[in-house]
Amino acid sequence: MMLVDTPAPVEVEVSQAITHLCPFRNEVDRGVVTVKWFCDGKTFELHELASYLDSFARREISHEELVADVVNDLSAYDGIRHVVASFTTETAGMDVRVRRMML
Repeated sequence: MMLVDTPAPVEVEVSQAITHLCPFRNEVDRGVVTVKWFCDGKTFELHELASYLDSFARREISHEELVADVVNDLSAYDGIRHVVASFTTETAGMDVRVRRMML
């Protein structure tokens, strides 16, 4: 994913509707993913970040794995720190929020 220059340091938070394939039932899970990070000099190009998040639509993955993958993938970039991701959805008659962070 391409990084772009930004004044340093800044905090960025984005939210996006997201879908993924449920690994336990033959259904599509829909919800909102929210990602927050701190950066120092570089940050993600937002259109590329949106495309990355859209790529989960084709994956069979649990909510917990989804947020873990987002945190692990984004934390791997130099200058990106304190990544937090959450996925909010409604499933099995419950409101669900799964959150993971990398400090």
